[in-house]
Amino acid sequence: MRPEDIANIKRGQDATIKLSAYDYTIYGSLKGQVQFISADTFKDDRKPDGDPHYKVTLQVDLANLNDRQAYIEIRPGMQAQVELHTGEKTVLRYLMKPLYKSREAFREP
Repeated sequence: MRPEDIANIKRGQDATIKLSAYDYTIYGSLKGQVQFISADTFKDDRKPDGDPHYKVTLQVDLANLNDRQAYIEIRPGMQAQVELHTGEKTVLRYLMKPLYKSREAFREP
């Protein structure tokens, strides 16, 4: 998780998980929750140019698997796309955000 996004994440938060090894159109997405958030950032030693990140661990909700998902075998190292549910925003709020940011540019420190 990028450091600029960590303020919006908390333990127990709902997540939607899509495993790249399993076709989303066939298997759908898995539901889960945030179980662990690291206290500090990490940097990948294998990627010297890599950005620091927080480690976030998820728990898959096994009670809500459909018939096809029951046969999914999750293994260490599998890649996934995760959407963390941070709240709801209106379309107007998204459209107004650039205007609010531009107003801040003209303020003196």
